[in-house]
Amino acid sequence: GDQARFCGRSLLPLFDERDKLEGQLAERLGLKRKIPELRDRSGLEAKMASDGWTTEESMREDNGRVDRFYLSPSGGKKLRSILEVARHAYPEFLVEPVKSDEG
Repeated sequence: GDQARFCGRSLLPLFDERDKLEGQLAERLGLKRKIPELRDRSGLEAKMASDGWTTEESMREDNGRVDRFYLSPSGGKKLRSILEVARHAYPEFLVEPVKSDEG
């Protein structure tokens, strides 16, 4: 019984990993993944570009994976995804604007 329970518990990270890999693959093939939380991804990307956001890619030595970060115009913020950027700086691009309770 124990193993089955453990198995069920460890399914979630697995799916998460798979989603991430599919996203990276899609990007490599030039197919941008649709992010359901974003109203207008290309509009957001254009706005970010004109506001001076930059991306930084770093290759991990151990597994060759590329980590991409979004750097804010001031350089003070490093965000892991375009969705985080939207939540942080462009809530108007979110399908359901998230009220931030950070004072």
